Amino acid sequence: MMKEGEHLVVSAPGKVILHGEHAVVHGKRALACSLNLRTYLHVTPSTDGMVRMNLPDINIYREWKVEDLTRLFANKTQSEGIAFHSLLSSFGSKVMLPKSN
Repeated sequence: MMKEGEHLVVSAPGKVILHGEHAVVHGKRALACSLNLRTYLHVTPSTDGMVRMNLPDINIYREWKVEDLTRLFANKTQSEGIAFHSLLSSFGSKVMLPKSN
């Protein structure tokens, strides 16, 4: 569980699938290339029961109440619900994505 003042940063490399993105689910081949770009996720705990998402490069900011998200995902399949509950629990059920400077 994350504590007040702690934060988590993860990143993933960029990629582009030039051909066959959906075909791979049917056992076919696809052509993918890496990009010189990365996606970053910055997570910090919050005490106000809100989940916030900030995508400054595309000018999108959203926020949700944790209780609303919990209700929304309660109707998903068992494995989806467990995954969402585990995610929230790992961040103390209250996470916040920080605003950009």
